[in-house]
Amino acid sequence: MLLFAYSSTVTQMQDAAGNPVLPPNLQPLGILLFGDELRHDARETLEEFRQAGIQIKVISGDNPVTVAALAKQAGLSNDIIAVSGQDLAQMNDAEFTQTAEDGTIFGRITPEQKARLVKSLQSRGHYVAMMGDGVNDVLSLKQANVGIAMESGSQATRGVADIMLIKDSFSALPKTFLEGQRIKNGIADISKLFMVRIFSFILVIIALGMITFSFPFGIKTSTIVTLLTVGIPPFFVTLWAKPGKQETGGGNSFLHFVVPATLTLSLASILVYVYFLAGNFKPFLAWASGAITFEQLTQLITPQNFSTAQAIAETALITMQVFAGLLLLPFLKPPTAIWVGGERLSRDWRFTILAGLVFIGYLLLLTVPFLRHFFELQPLSFNAIFGIGLVAILWALGVRSVWRYRLLDRFLGIKISPF
Repeated sequence: MLLFAYSSTVTQMQDAAGNPVLPPNLQPLGILLFGDELRHDARETLEEFRQAGIQIKVISGDNPVTVAALAKQAGLSNDIIAVSGQDLAQMNDAEFTQTAEDGTIFGRITPEQKARLVKSLQSRGHYVAMMGDGVNDVLSLKQANVGIAMESGSQATRGVADIMLIKDSFSALPKTFLEGQRIKNGIADISKLFMVRIFSFILVIIALGMITFSFPFGIKTSTIVTLLTVGIPPFFVTLWAKPGKQETGGGNSFLHFVVPATLTLSLASILVYVYFLAGNFKPFLAWASGAITFEQLTQLITPQNFSTAQAIAETALITMQVFAGLLLLPFLKPPTAIWVGGERLSRDWRFTILAGLVFIGYLLLLTVPFLRHFFELQPLSFNAIFGIGLVAILWALGVRSVWRYRLLDRFLGIKISPF
């Protein structure tokens, strides 16, 4: 602020010692206030950052008190913590890192201290985006995970930055970060579906190959599982993905979801295949009941009668894989507390409805002769389909219990649960 005043008395402006003195009887005329003008969208942009779960920290070379006052005008909370560079210079590494975590405003900061603040935040597991426009920001921009430069900034700043803001407007950044979170969350969700499908296929192929010395899947039948479980659903999973930081509670959400689902689904699929193979191969039942010997069993095995039983067992196996794969969708995005186990409650019914529609589509493949013949499926009775559905429900209850009670965590002695 600059104060203008008037005095009718003309006097010397310095005393005998040379110190400045004011004239007597000064009359104030006016005050000029000089200050930074905040952008019209600054408050709204900072609010969008908070909604996206992004922490805001202001690092400046100016006085921390001045920077804090401007930050409050821009909408930062009144409980901000301001720290000066002189204070940081006297701290050890542990104190510096903790202050970087707790502080909000950092003033009188040197370029080296800016880079160190970014590195300290990264050491705490934060993904840091740094925005600057001057040469003194180059070190911190290079250290940050994402460097953001102003269009009007120095050439050196623009050269090391990953993103440059046209017209110096950072109002688009919250939307950019939210879109990045949405894409990341969508990829994480579909990766869980893909990993369960891939590893369960591998385990089933290895186990049944050792039992029957044959490949349990055909090209067309495996295509059905791929299309209905990791073909159509992932498209909508990415389309409906929401932004936001996924809370993991210190565990690995990916392993928590994938490992129990893969192991239990593989076991259930193998049992279904073996049950239908044995049930449709009469000599095997006779050997199991003790009516014939194992040598007689091997003599009765012919390509014709054994291949028919294999085809029926393969259809049952595919049906189990499809049913279980569709049940993973409401587990991935639980619409109610009943489905909570592998992931947190989302209250989004769209994924459950999608699973129901795809389920109806698969039933059409099983019941329409033309479609069933085209995909090389064998006709299954209503009792058989109902029985496989019952096994899928029991599998869902079982894997939910493994998730909820962290049975695999305790068995392996590791922490992989997000809850």
